[in-house]
Amino acid sequence: MTADELTELVNQNPYKKHKVTRSAVYKILHRYSRYYEETKRRRRGYLILKKEIPRKKGQRGRPQIMYKLSSRLLKRVDRHAGRWKMGLPINQHVNKGKKFRMTQEYSRRAARIRINLKKGEYELYTYLLV
Repeated sequence: MTADELTELVNQNPYKKHKVTRSAVYKILHRYSRYYEETKRRRRGYLILKKEIPRKKGQRGRPQIMYKLSSRLLKRVDRHAGRWKMGLPINQHVNKGKKFRMTQEYSRRAARIRINLKKGEYELYTYLLV
């Protein structure tokens, strides 16, 4: 998808209060694609795949850049989605590199979130949005 298509897709969400600009989406893509630049030296482990599509013959302008999530990143997204459905925090490292510990407070909180999701009191990703 291109950055324009991603912007349209994000703005279709009915829970968003404000429209997202193309520059905000591009900044996010650029932030994640810096890992692409780091892994380019190793030639493996790409997270976001970028492809430049040249313009058709006779058209002027820059080539169109298409973005695609790699299979490695899709597996990571699936793992995070599973954790989210169970009510666990997505990040496994909490503050300053400390490993996440499952305390009683977190287990109660996770159980409440899991039960509310199963009941349908709120949708899966609604409390991610500001």
